[in-house]
Amino acid sequence: MASKETLVVFCNGNLLGRATALFVAPVEAKEQQGLIKMWSLAKGQQGKHILHALAQRALFDFEENTLIADWQPVGANLTSVYGKMEIFIVKGLVLMMDEENRIKLFAHKEVDIMPMLRAIQRYATRMIRLDVR
Repeated sequence: MASKETLVVFCNGNLLGRATALFVAPVEAKEQQGLIKMWSLAKGQQGKHILHALAQRALFDFEENTLIADWQPVGANLTSVYGKMEIFIVKGLVLMMDEENRIKLFAHKEVDIMPMLRAIQRYATRMIRLDVR
């Protein structure tokens, strides 16, 4: 990737993956979508459309049980880093697209994943609709 920016995800200091796009959502985001954070290495409209596609594809793949092999339960805090910004979540999930365009999902064991993915998808859809106007 030509960009010097990086998106990385850690759990207890162990690198889980490098991403080109990602969502970070604490469990409270089911009711308060404004708590969802998202980043893409692609800029402008392209980045927003990549994030929307990631959210939608993850939801559909999870509904069809095809995302199962690519999600990992975690038992400790998740940390997402973008440049100098770090986001910590004690309970929630991180949804990312890695550098090979594979979807990866890291979630705490207690998290009900389907409502979280629905909240992320609704948030991403609203973001796209607001930009279209």
